[in-house]
Amino acid sequence: DGYICECPDGFSGQYCENADNVTCDFNLCENNSTCVESNTTSDDYICECPDGFSGQYCENADNQTCDFNFCENNSTCVESNTTSDGYICECPDGFSGQYCENADN
Repeated sequence: DGYICECPDGFSGQYCENADNVTCDFNLCENNSTCVESNTTSDDYICECPDGFSGQYCENADNQTCDFNFCENNSTCVESNTTSDGYICECPDGFSGQYCENADN
């Protein structure tokens, strides 16, 4: 052919016709998770989360705050990042208060 194509970064092939898969160079994985290229998601990659994290991008800390909570009267502990305790108590009917400690009259 008399010439050689010098491909820019991200391309290869005789005529630079192949886009190199650089998906993980620009990913949203968080918290020291590992980006793994995959054609099974719309992002073309998945994030493999380290222990203690979950979510599509490993953005959620898997807190065990509900393992040690003060919820009373058969209330349900729900982890929440909107409180200093890291959880809220969902009270059953007839109870109220931060920890569902108050019986409603």
